[in-house]
Parts: sequence; structure tokens; C-alpha cells
Amino acid sequence: MMASLRYCLVYCAALMMVVMALSACDDRQHAPVAAPVKSESFDELIIKHNCLACHLAGNGMGLPAWPAVAEKYSNDKTASEHLFKKIRQGGSGDWGKMDMPPYPEIDAVELKIIVDGILSVDYPKKMTKAALRRD
Repeated sequence: MMASLRYCLVYCAALMMVVMALSACDDRQHAPVAAPVKSESFDELIIKHNCLACHLAGNGMGLPAWPAVAEKYSNDKTASEHLFKKIRQGGSGDWGKMDMPPYPEIDAVELKIIVDGILSVDYPKKMTKAALRRD
């Protein structure tokens, strides 16, 4: 009986040491840091989503290039919401008979970067067909 009591005490002491050691390790202090999310630029996003196929100056399709879009909406306070919705849902009527296809797969963060880039008046003038190349 004495031997089993001694083993019980040793076992309890060992268990207590393990519990104390574990409680000293605060998981919140050692939690892994999440890798920063890479924010893609306007350039990267318009190439990724193939926007330049239709919206590059001199496209020959009668579709608006970004300088024209930026100019049209330069004094419109609802331009961001309108373009966000137009890209997400598609539609026609703003620039003639050709439909804008919907792009529901573009997430909201990327879409905001694209819309902000479109509305920046002088940025689109830099775009050329060379930007379409994906090396």
C-alpha cells in the first residue's frame, strides 16, 4: 500500500510539473504570424482579368478606353458605385450597343482597385499593347 501511494504521489508531482510547464507557454504569444496578403496593383489586375482586350486605346472595337471612361465620370460622385456594379453585373447602353460581360468572379477588393485605377484620369494613357504580354 505504501508503494502504491508513493507512485501516486510521484505521478501527481510529474503531472503537476507538466501542467505548470504547459501553462507557462501562452499560445497567444507564440501564435504564427500570418503571411501578408499580396495586394495586386491595377496593372496586374487588368492583365489578370484581361481588361485590356477591350479597353485599350485604339482597340478598333468602338469600346471605350480608360481615358474616355475617366473623363466621362470625372464629375460624377456615383462613378465608383456605377462602375463597380457595371463590371460585376455587366450590361449595355452606356457606350453603345456592345454589351459589357459580367465579371462576378472578381472579388470586391480587386474590383475596387480596378475601379479606382480606371477613374484616375491620366493613368490609362500609359497603357499599350505591350502590357498584354504575360512573360
